[in-house]
Amino acid sequence: MIEINYDLALNFNVYHGDGIEDPTSNPGVQNRIYCVVFSVAPGVEYHTHPVVGFPDPVWRQSFRIGLHEALDNYAFINVEVMRLHSKSDPGSSDGITVVGRARIPLPSMVSTRKEGRFGLVRQGDNGFKAEGHIVVSMEFEKVHHMG
Repeated sequence: MIEINYDLALNFNVYHGDGIEDPTSNPGVQNRIYCVVFSVAPGVEYHTHPVVGFPDPVWRQSFRIGLHEALDNYAFINVEVMRLHSKSDPGSSDGITVVGRARIPLPSMVSTRKEGRFGLVRQGDNGFKAEGHIVVSMEFEKVHHMG
């Protein structure tokens, strides 16, 4: 086994969503399955476990992401909330639909915690519209090398 040591890590916590989808636009829907996909660096994605919840899914998951570059190279975390197993959505042959996106500025200093409720944007019939929020927290930390 190869051990990789990092100089910096991002602790990212995904708590829950608020109003991810409008219940009045989806009459008769009681439960839907959602996950969160996020990325700090291009080409490297992480995701939460799928959870059932409509319109306020709860994930309560924590991630520790090792980073290979200086803090100055990381400015945003890109977050997408996905609805899974939804065959009724037009254009979604794989059953996965993006229901909200956010580009959240990362903390600018190590050991500075940033948390909050961040607005999501989704593609609508007439362009983009704001709908729902995601509640997250994050903090960079220095990682000490072992040997």
